[in-house]
Amino acid sequence: MAQSAIDPQPAHAAQAGKWQQSGGRWWYSYDNGGYAKAEWAAISGSWYLFDDAGWMKTGWHKAGNKWYYLKPSGAMATGWQQVGKNWYYLKPSGAMATGWQQVNGSWYHLTSSGAMDSSKWVGNYYVNASGRMVTNQWVGNYWVGPDGAWVPGANGSSSSNQATSYRVVFKVSKSSYLKPISSGGGFIMYPSSTLSTQIVKSGGSATAPTVELNTGYYLKGWDRSFSNVRSNMTVTAIIGDEYDDWRARWIKENLNASMSEYDKVNRLVEMISSYPYSTASSSGRGLYFNGSGDCYAGNLMLADFCKDLGIRYVFQNAMTMQRWYNLSFGGIGNHHNDIIWMDGEQYLVDATPGYMLVLPYTPQTWDAQAHALIQGTSSLSDGGQTRAPSMANSWYTECVYVTCGLTKNQFTFSSDSGADAIYFEAFCSEIVSVTSSNQSAMLDGNGSGNYIANEKYDEKLDIPPYGRACLVFKQKGTTTITVKVRGVYGVDKGKESTFTYTVTYQ
Repeated sequence: MAQSAIDPQPAHAAQAGKWQQSGGRWWYSYDNGGYAKAEWAAISGSWYLFDDAGWMKTGWHKAGNKWYYLKPSGAMATGWQQVGKNWYYLKPSGAMATGWQQVNGSWYHLTSSGAMDSSKWVGNYYVNASGRMVTNQWVGNYWVGPDGAWVPGANGSSSSNQATSYRVVFKVSKSSYLKPISSGGGFIMYPSSTLSTQIVKSGGSATAPTVELNTGYYLKGWDRSFSNVRSNMTVTAIIGDEYDDWRARWIKENLNASMSEYDKVNRLVEMISSYPYSTASSSGRGLYFNGSGDCYAGNLMLADFCKDLGIRYVFQNAMTMQRWYNLSFGGIGNHHNDIIWMDGEQYLVDATPGYMLVLPYTPQTWDAQAHALIQGTSSLSDGGQTRAPSMANSWYTECVYVTCGLTKNQFTFSSDSGADAIYFEAFCSEIVSVTSSNQSAMLDGNGSGNYIANEKYDEKLDIPPYGRACLVFKQKGTTTITVKVRGVYGVDKGKESTFTYTVTYQ
């Protein structure tokens, strides 16, 4: 039973079998044939996670929105665990804890990356060298009460004229500005955005903390003074970005006010296309720092420049827009480009490293029903169901694409087309299950979907949440496929719908 997206369940145990080793990696074979893969399995009282190929996983692993730590023996850790220089607390379910946690009667604070805080102020509370929150004692000249909270105005002097003290918190606006921390197993986490918390006597000065920043960022200063402190305050770091600075210099050195918008964009596309193509980076920043990248990186860099210049643009996945809106944007496959408005006209622009394209473009009329579904203003159950399924290359090679609520509920496709799978999408919804009436037609033979994934709202691309699933056929034949979806946005939020399709694969 695959459970990679949820907590492991104690009632689930693996079949009888034995551990096998190959090339320094471990896998678990079942006595009755087969092996553990793409699942959590309880073996000899411990939980283990196996990838899609059946190899035992180790180190940090994210399942759903939770992190788990798998020891070098592969067993899932619980309780306190030291990884590198940091301590982490794994709940009885194995999920990594964050924030304030009470363990064996004492309170501890875990950062957003899960690392335990120690020997520092956390808000109005102090945690000692072992990470335990202290109560009813002095911390330096500052008193914390029975609930652990700092008592303002109290200090170690017996004088009745006690000086008032204030708290100064230093932070960055985004934790991604900070140098990432390796958590093992190829995973990285960012430190807490709170850099330092200091208690300063009235009229005194705080001390700026040392800041270790991520590649390409630098500290320009702080947003306010922290000398002569007279109140509690938060001081935020002002972060400079080498990528932003480079774009500003490039514009100043290569473009001028007398140039048309078309000439400016054309010059930018020439520059971006001169980068070598690679999959080393998929962002404008990555293309700049790595020196090579893909269509995603090149066209995002162009979008960044357009934003700087105040030129209207839309960054898009051409294949996705074509499939969703039943409209050709001039792209093929899983490819990205930009629609840019220059000098009052609309252009299709492709600034891919190693390739460039700038041509006038007149869009077709969007499918109004599809647009309403994507915006969450119309129900999936009200879809027109007038579309034929489409063929496209994307994350899955040569699939038949079916949009729930819009695609006809009966269709035939041929193996001669190269397709042997159906890819389902449901706008503003999550796919709960996919089943088949003819199990012999399914690759895994049990009638369940081979792959289900539910995507959240993508702010960068302005893509709404949507469910997706891929179903691979084992052999030719006719089957009725049932897709159950649940709305997560717009008018369908919380509503469940079921769609059936009679499909002939010939």
